[in-house]
Amino acid sequence: KLVLEKDPHQGTALLYRGMLRRLRGDLSGARDDFLTAIEFHPSFAVAYAQVGYTFYRLGEYDRGLEFIQYAMRLSPRDPGLGAWSYMAGMIELERGNDAAAFAWLDRSITLIPRDILNRLALAAVLIHRGDATAAHRQVEELARIAPWLTLETVRSRLGLYAPPAETRRRLIDGGEKAFADAG
Repeated sequence: KLVLEKDPHQGTALLYRGMLRRLRGDLSGARDDFLTAIEFHPSFAVAYAQVGYTFYRLGEYDRGLEFIQYAMRLSPRDPGLGAWSYMAGMIELERGNDAAAFAWLDRSITLIPRDILNRLALAAVLIHRGDATAAHRQVEELARIAPWLTLETVRSRLGLYAPPAETRRRLIDGGEKAFADAG
């Protein structure tokens, strides 16, 4: 807060305040912070990705994907590229576009192979695509990476990320099937 009082256009401070607002459920405030950061720092790729994810959370899927893809073009070697690919995959999962969701989530796993959420989402997409064998492999890898992970743990933690209801349903339904097939 002090940083923004001294310089209301400080990009990093706006980014972090936006992320905090989103975690608290203030999606409109988060969106505004990210857009302000972009307005004053037009090459701030992370802010583009974060506003894209916020638009997704607000139900504006096309706009969200547009911002995330722009962040990727703006910074194609960014360390956040794996997370941004996950975000794009979640948008496509929400839309029911499982082929595109698969491509984005597979890319995310290539970039951040030990991430739990991207593997869970990919397992769910694979179930929805009818590939239980590949989903089972993702669940096996999840068990290796995070042996503490159970479907109950996933259900309880999804609230932290609060994807739209349809994505939550598709993640849980696909995850339950993937975990059941693996067990």
